[in-house]
Amino acid sequence: MKKLNRENIIYMLLSILLVVGGYWFLRYAYQVADAAPFSQEIVLVILGTIITILITAILLNKQTEVELKKEENIKFIELKTDLDSHSKCITCNE
Repeated sequence: MKKLNRENIIYMLLSILLVVGGYWFLRYAYQVADAAPFSQEIVLVILGTIITILITAILLNKQTEVELKKEENIKFIELKTDLDSHSKCITCNE
C-alpha cells in the first residue's frame, strides 16, 4: 500500500508541475499573441482542451479503480459463499 501511495504522490507532484509550467507557458503565449485577438482565442481553446483532457483522464482512472475494487469485492463474496455452502454440505453429510 505504501508503494501505491508513493506513486500517487509522484503523479500528483508531476501533474502540479505540468499544470503550473503549462499555465506559465500559455500565459506567456497569450501575452505574446496580444496583438492578434484570433491568436489569443486559439491559445484559450488549447488551454480549454488540455484542461478537459486532464479532467477526463483523472475521472476515467478513478472510475476504473472503483470498478476493479468492486469486481474484487464481488469475487471475494462469491468465494466466501461457495466456501460456506460447501462447508454446510460437509456438515450435513456427517
